[in-house]
Amino acid sequence: MAEIGKRTPKVGMRFRDSEEAWEFWVDYGGHIGFDVRKRSTIKSRCDGVITSRWFVCSNEGHRRKNQTDHEPKRIRAETRTNCKAHVIVTYDRVANNFEVTEVDLEHNHRLQLPQTCHLLASQRKISEVQAFEIETADDSGIMPKASHEYACRLVGGPNNLGHTYRDRKNHLRSKRQRELAYGQAGSMLNYFRDKQAENAAFQYHLQLDSEEHIANIFWVDAKMLLDYAHFGDVVTFDTTFGTNKEYRPFGIFLGLNQFRKTTIFGAALMFDERFAVAIARLHGDLQFEEERIVIGDPLTKTVSCSCGMFNRTGILCAHGLKVLDLMNIKTLPAHYVLKRWTREARNGSIQDRQGRNVVENPKMEAELRYKDLSHKFHKMAQKAANSPQCCILLDNALDSVAPHIHDLLNASTSAMNELCKDKENVDPNVQQVDELLRSARLKKKEVQSKNLRR
Repeated sequence: MAEIGKRTPKVGMRFRDSEEAWEFWVDYGGHIGFDVRKRSTIKSRCDGVITSRWFVCSNEGHRRKNQTDHEPKRIRAETRTNCKAHVIVTYDRVANNFEVTEVDLEHNHRLQLPQTCHLLASQRKISEVQAFEIETADDSGIMPKASHEYACRLVGGPNNLGHTYRDRKNHLRSKRQRELAYGQAGSMLNYFRDKQAENAAFQYHLQLDSEEHIANIFWVDAKMLLDYAHFGDVVTFDTTFGTNKEYRPFGIFLGLNQFRKTTIFGAALMFDERFAVAIARLHGDLQFEEERIVIGDPLTKTVSCSCGMFNRTGILCAHGLKVLDLMNIKTLPAHYVLKRWTREARNGSIQDRQGRNVVENPKMEAELRYKDLSHKFHKMAQKAANSPQCCILLDNALDSVAPHIHDLLNASTSAMNELCKDKENVDPNVQQVDELLRSARLKKKEVQSKNLRR
């Protein structure tokens, strides 16, 4: 609404919903320099609709006294000062919005300095795109401190990032704890299900024993599928990478890309090495004789060498190139330039068995849009910071477009929620998923303990 752009709460201001009013109060607290809390929410007994909400300063009231007899090991410092600063919003059923009915902006404590306002708990939040970047950096082996410093530089300093280094570490720790919520096997299956929900191209297959325990596991993601489609003419299967603590062999399907670098086409965690695996074709046999027999045809511009290098690697040998030169063919014929060795090796769309296009990373588009917009906003903010008039103009423009973005996001979220409800109503087994994940077990392997005594 029109009043959203004003930073100071006033009686009579209106908001589309209570969450928009809460976001305004959070923004105001970050601008002034105090932390905020939700004090209470009142709902109608008739229809359960929220009729009013009370937002306060985090120093409101007094801490409750400890009801237990034992003394705590460490006494926390008293932070509440019975501050009276608050705002109350009430639901207007006729206008179908929330109106500010009571405001008190007087604080009885010191406010934060502008340089430290970004450290307030209410001002620290990791967005979905930032979470994706944090997890991607962690998966790539980048330490949290280095990735945090890099993120701060991208947005012009830690004040503009929206979270701290500790928040980043807590996010990664919480992610690991959620991944192990169902135990070893259940967490792995839950991880696979989440990956399939993110990208339908992710595939996995389980082999169970007679006791319904997981014996062998195979999985492949979208990148592996795309690499196999482009460079899967030669595939090897290797189990020499080692085993886990239960002595389960871990094997991977390997190949070479257009730069002759190792590329992974799939992975498997097996009970033992007797698991049957289909190994892809290998063309030709290695030959080491010194003399080569090369047959050339100038009409078809083809050569055939006894070394068989082209059949094995897809690259024409020096013997064949010499014969082409003797036949006065100075340009390599197109049928000897395989796409897998060119810069266009990854061009083109790949489809899975269901006829869907395989996308390597569905979130990548959102991340690229986020970086593009951040770059534009950051550049514009740098220019406008030197002029108060430009700052006001830019601030008003953002305030005017914010409600429209809010409406679009709410409409999209509502549609997704309805779709999820429909799926839950159609699938009768949704309630059984947690039980299946918690009951999943890996097949136990009898391992003889090694005697270290001599």
